Amino acid sequence: MSRTWLVWGLLAVVATTLGTAACGSDEPSASGGTGGTTGPGGTGGTGGTDAGPSGGTGGTGASAGTSGTGGAGGTGGLTGSPLGASCSEDSECRTGFCLLPSASDFRAGGPANGYCTLECTEYANDPTLPNPCGDFGADSLCYTTAGSTSVVTKAYCLKGCMLGPPMDWSTATLDELSPDKCHGRRDLMCQQLIDSYGNAYGTPVCMPHCQRDQDCGTAGRKCDPRFKVCRDENALTDGREMGASCGDYRIDGTLSADPCAGTCVKLRKEAAQSNTDPLNLAAFCTETCIVNTFDSCGYSRNYPQSAPAICLLTAASAGAGDLGFCLQMCDVDMDCSAYADKYANVRCNTDNVDGLGRGVCDYEYGYWEGAAGAAGAAGSAGAGGASGAAGAGGGASGAGGAGGAGGVSGAGGAGGAGGAGGASGASGASGASGAGGVSGASGAGGASGAGGVSGASGAGGTGGT
Repeated sequence: MSRTWLVWGLLAVVATTLGTAACGSDEPSASGGTGGTTGPGGTGGTGGTDAGPSGGTGGTGASAGTSGTGGAGGTGGLTGSPLGASCSEDSECRTGFCLLPSASDFRAGGPANGYCTLECTEYANDPTLPNPCGDFGADSLCYTTAGSTSVVTKAYCLKGCMLGPPMDWSTATLDELSPDKCHGRRDLMCQQLIDSYGNAYGTPVCMPHCQRDQDCGTAGRKCDPRFKVCRDENALTDGREMGASCGDYRIDGTLSADPCAGTCVKLRKEAAQSNTDPLNLAAFCTETCIVNTFDSCGYSRNYPQSAPAICLLTAASAGAGDLGFCLQMCDVDMDCSAYADKYANVRCNTDNVDGLGRGVCDYEYGYWEGAAGAAGAAGSAGAGGASGAAGAGGGASGAGGAGGAGGVSGAGGAGGAGGAGGASGASGASGASGAGGVSGASGAGGASGAGGVSGASGAGGTGGT
């Protein structure tokens, strides 16, 4: 299955050695001039303006002429880490300022593991002023992070970077970033910024991008799922979970704001179908991640069988260190949060379980027609049958009344109560005593009275004399 706007990068995950960041000198220092044969010595060279962490080397003084004087040594360059490097205090940065994870004015939070930068708020409000970010390279950018439509309240310099080259998953060293892009940091993303009209502006920059709560370090702070900066827990963006459907926002347009905790993306399912074909569109909640890193999206190489998502959804042109999106993982179709959404038409693709540890949620062309309609309301229960009448005295007990019929879709009526048993028959009267015959034999005893049905036996008659 092919994808155009977004493509899958299904691959076997293997343990690899993580890339390490390295910082070198950005430019060499100047050297001094050479003295004349008999003239005065040359002037010492000026140190580099953006030297490496140890500062530029002073210029070499001119060789003295026969009677000349040697030139003075050049001034050393600035010391400290360059723009965009990690930091924990201002003194570590060549820029003179470290933006900490505890900050609250960079997208309403602070960058994970610190960011060497410089404030450029005045320039953002008045571009006729000198751009302080230009001192750190032509590709640096003054980024507005807070303000209104008319006034910028906070802006910082961000380091520039170069997007790509596109990932070749068959030859790439997995889980490795180049030290030449954003210092190889696993908490910076090379990203092209987009304005409110959807247009790209400026050059791509190294944007702070935490991937896990552990990146924030500061007690009580976590990684915000949408803005990827460190925030207090009570300030984190709230919304629908990873993988949930958001077609009502991206497709139907019935919502005015993104309902996801992360971000809602619209996916074109098949390259062969129109991008405006409703059968060919899916929209679901996800989070951004850094391409070719496997410690994002909640994925763990140590416990892949329980991972909720993995960073595999990328633009076709994206390279290692660039913008990617999390793809929800699954074991069966119903693990995918958008399973009941007919637009998504999602299934669990288990083709790469051996490499990834779990399947991934895959969005198929067409609607899913298996969604059940709403259940009808249950009918009212039928009334119970009347109890049977009691049998006549001595009679058998009356039959129980029949149960009432159940209502439509309702539960059956309760059975009628059984009739009361018939009264016991009265005992038979005792037989009268026989009269004694003259010198005769004794009269026979009277017969016992017959017992009533369920009645007691009659008493025996009295013996004759």
